[in-house]
Amino acid sequence: MGNDTVGNVFGTTQTGAVLHTVPGLPVTGIAWNGSSLFLADPAGNFTSRTADGASVLGTFSVASGDTGEDLAWDSTRSVLWRIVHTNVLQEIDPAGGTLVNSFSLPTADPILGTLGGLGIAYDSTRDLLYISYCSVGCSSLAGGLVQTVNPNTGGVLGELFRTSGFATGGLGYDPATDTLWVGDLTTIRNMSLGGSVLSSFARPQPAGFADGLEFVQAVPEPGSFGMMLVLSVAAGFRRWRRAR
Repeated sequence: MGNDTVGNVFGTTQTGAVLHTVPGLPVTGIAWNGSSLFLADPAGNFTSRTADGASVLGTFSVASGDTGEDLAWDSTRSVLWRIVHTNVLQEIDPAGGTLVNSFSLPTADPILGTLGGLGIAYDSTRDLLYISYCSVGCSSLAGGLVQTVNPNTGGVLGELFRTSGFATGGLGYDPATDTLWVGDLTTIRNMSLGGSVLSSFARPQPAGFADGLEFVQAVPEPGSFGMMLVLSVAAGFRRWRRAR
């Protein structure tokens, strides 16, 4: 879960129990390629890390051009996807640390007004990207939007679902259950692709807005077989202060 640049990075079970903590790391984007984590800040400074986030394996930089938000690993193309708050979708080659493609997504919405990109997840089952939005600047978190996007063209295919009463921040796709994990200011929700809330937990504190989130792996959990989410949390909420 992205920390809006201030706070800690956490690994948790699907019920919110903290497994790992990396303190004081400014992170707005997180992705998992099956063996390592990629963490990025808004400017575009990346680190690849071990699964617990504790050890740095490598670094590279790809400028976001504005405010880089969430990341997703595309297992079909072996690339990272990043959504920028100005609705720029970037395809990144982590091996070379280079920008491969850049697409401009539509910004107008009849309900949220001008859209600001926040979260991104890759659905390996359908070869689709899911991208979430707030009203640009996130001056209000009373609702959100998730769209489906074609990774070949960067074209918006349609609306997946909208939320009312909470925002849609960082996204993580869970292929085991064919669901999305969705970040908000205080809560992490597991949601169906139809927009129903299946479960939720209060994320670890101190916590700011969850502008990035990633499904990592299945892990043993007492009494069940759970999953680990990588979460980074903040004491402040920078985006409210920078509302445009």
